[in-house]
Order: sequence, then structure tokens, then C-alpha cells
Amino acid sequence: MKICICSSFKFYPEVLKLHKELEEKGFEVLIPIPNPFLEREEDILKNGEHLTNPEILKTYWMHLADHLKRMDKSDVIYIFSQNGYVGNGVSLEIGYAHSKNRKLISSAPIKDLPISCFIDEVVKPEDFVTYLINLKQ
Repeated sequence: MKICICSSFKFYPEVLKLHKELEEKGFEVLIPIPNPFLEREEDILKNGEHLTNPEILKTYWMHLADHLKRMDKSDVIYIFSQNGYVGNGVSLEIGYAHSKNRKLISSAPIKDLPISCFIDEVVKPEDFVTYLINLKQ
């Protein structure tokens, strides 16, 4: 079974931990790959560099398109959230998955009401392995 995790990079250490745990249980796990501009993202947006540097937009688009392809290849899409936060990128991914009639499972209730309407189920990370094992049966 392939699981695709969608998450803000704010939670990347936690996503890597969950990724490892799921792989150790025999699941194939697809996660977002950080882009090379990630550490400078706030400055890039503040100074408008993304509007004048085509390399930045191209790189962001390529990373997003690659992750959407990972979502298409997955059996389960898991939205990793803390305190209901998902961010703009994950909001886009949720909308994309919804447009493809994909079931969306979130680690926590999403605070943004319009986005939360697309979540089918909430399963805490500590319960996710058991959830997947039961899903396989």
C-alpha cells in the first residue's frame, strides 16, 4: 500500500519520523521533497524576488507538480497537521485531491473551515499505523 503524506515543511522533522515508522511496518511512503529555496522562502516573498527570478517559480512549480504526481500514485493521502495548520501549499494539495475524488485523512482537525470540509477522516499519527493495517484487511 502506498501512502502519500502532505504537510507544511514546518513539520518536516515529524513527517520524516512518521515516514520511517511507516516504512519499517512495510508501507511504501511518498513525501514532499524540500526545494532549494525553502530556507529563504520568507525573504523571497517579502522582497518580491519570486516575481523577478524565473528560476524560483520554475523550481517551486516542478516540486509541486512532482508531489501532485506522488499523490496520484498513492492509495492513501494523509494530511499531516499540527494544531489544525496546513498552509497554502497543503491547502492546494487538499483541493487537488478532492478534485480527483480522493479520500483525505488528516492527523488533526483542520482549522480553516472551507478546507476542513474536504477532510474525510481524522486519525492521529500514533493511531495511523493501526488504521492502515485495518484498512489492508
